[in-house]
Amino acid sequence: MKFVYDILLNLNETRVYDFYEWSEKDSIEFFKRIPIFKIDNESYKKIKIGNIIRSDDLLDNIYRETEIYEQKKIVQVDYACVFTNGYSAIGALLNKYGQILMLSKLLLDEEEEVVETSITLEEIKLDVYIKNQNYKDESFLTRIELYKLFFLTREIDNLYTNKKIDKLKYMYYECFNRIEENVDKIYQDLKKFLNGEWTYNHNNLYDLIRLSYSKK
Repeated sequence: MKFVYDILLNLNETRVYDFYEWSEKDSIEFFKRIPIFKIDNESYKKIKIGNIIRSDDLLDNIYRETEIYEQKKIVQVDYACVFTNGYSAIGALLNKYGQILMLSKLLLDEEEEVVETSITLEEIKLDVYIKNQNYKDESFLTRIELYKLFFLTREIDNLYTNKKIDKLKYMYYECFNRIEENVDKIYQDLKKFLNGEWTYNHNNLYDLIRLSYSKK
């Protein structure tokens, strides 16, 4: 079994962040060592969205093989490893049933080290149970874009609930460059717009709303 040594992982339950999106507020762990496994690309895709690995052999092999630095001492982790498809890599924390609890991308140089190491590794076969069949992948959005989407959604909902029609109409015009008088249609179209592909118009709308608050 191969290991990678002295790497940082930013394990999260809900979303996997690229290294350049890591925040000082994140719980970033310093791993002394962690096992590496090379898998096929299809299994890698399933793991990236968090599923259940049905492999007693894997779980037995990785049990307490991972070590982290914690408050000037070394602590063993029950079930953790790094998976690679030979092109990229992702860290995973599992429970004893094979359920993936948390995932983390790697720093660029550390990912390159894992990929280089995987050249000499044989692929292992994994039976991955797809738990998240209806998972919506929002990984194309950056952390900042996710916040802006949350802000815009909350703003539109609040304006509609509190019947602030003029501001809703203003937002509608900025999005679609046309006037609409039907408030329900305005609300529905704006919600549909927010759920679509992220574009320059989303950023522009966010900036306009923030600017309107700063002028008060």
